Amino acid sequence: MFSCLILLTGCGKPNESSDIANYVKAVWGLVAFKVSMSPKETVGKDGYTDYDWTVTEQDGSQFTVRDDYYYGSEWVTHNLRDNRNYLRAKKYLRGVDCSGFEVVDEEGIPGCICLNCRYSNRKELAQGAERLNALAAGCPPGVALAYTFQYEHPYRTIGNRSSSSGDTSGCVKNGETVKIAESE
Repeated sequence: MFSCLILLTGCGKPNESSDIANYVKAVWGLVAFKVSMSPKETVGKDGYTDYDWTVTEQDGSQFTVRDDYYYGSEWVTHNLRDNRNYLRAKKYLRGVDCSGFEVVDEEGIPGCICLNCRYSNRKELAQGAERLNALAAGCPPGVALAYTFQYEHPYRTIGNRSSSSGDTSGCVKNGETVKIAESE
């Protein structure tokens, strides 16, 4: 009985290069790319072995798809994550003026590069949104820019408590605009 239970609750079979190719097609819509023949094994912060696959696009740029293993609610499970958006957003932001924003770079897979704008009045909020919309308008197709607007009000921190009233975060792509109504 116990051995049957183990068979039913296994961690799932590891992904193969064809699974990675299907993931890349489904998530990014790419058709011209190559997936490495075998993955590189890495041990995650959680102690489980993950598998990193290198994907090379037609233009020569590369990104990593990680088969990430972790303990789920009852057993070890895994899913796929990648750092393509992170790498492309980082490259784009290196070549543009990001004044008015604190650029927070959290490397890794999937990784995140976030534009943080602190404001204390509506004028500063509107300026930050206008600036972010200009950056998004020049962003390469398919790349999302993560952002946070942080309201610096006088009672933001009282003792050990911190209020996030007026804070807004999200992602914006080329062709999209950020509205400030949510923060207002």
